[in-house]
Amino acid sequence: MFFGVTCGLSAPYVAGQIDYAMHQSKFTTVLIGFNPVTLARDTRIEKWHRTCKDVFLELEELSQRSEKAVVLNPVVGPEPITGSTRMKGGSMTEILLDTIFTTAFCQVFDIPLQQLIGSSNSPTHHAHSIPSSSPTLHAHSIPS
Repeated sequence: MFFGVTCGLSAPYVAGQIDYAMHQSKFTTVLIGFNPVTLARDTRIEKWHRTCKDVFLELEELSQRSEKAVVLNPVVGPEPITGSTRMKGGSMTEILLDTIFTTAFCQVFDIPLQQLIGSSNSPTHHAHSIPSSSPTLHAHSIPS
């Protein structure tokens, strides 16, 4: 998986990486942003023929017909603190990535997701408990 994160859908370097990744069969390309794709930056990127909006709209269209492209574009609501856009976007990005990677961790190591709830929120907390001789992590290996 390839993740591109641009809270305002305006970062040219993310657009370039997303453009590359979505044309590679080895990647599932994921874009995380907090504005509608139709409101992405529409200014031509210097020394390139595309805009952020062009790239992100292409990915959005690809996501409609393929599982190899995903646009995560949650509505996060108003800012609780005036001017806290970056803080809000950063917090939501962390929540999304933690959820994605915790779910993947549970699937890879055959751990029920409910078993991690109430313990550490991070699967990396448990990574040191994975026996090197075993491909799965069993309930008795998880510290309380």
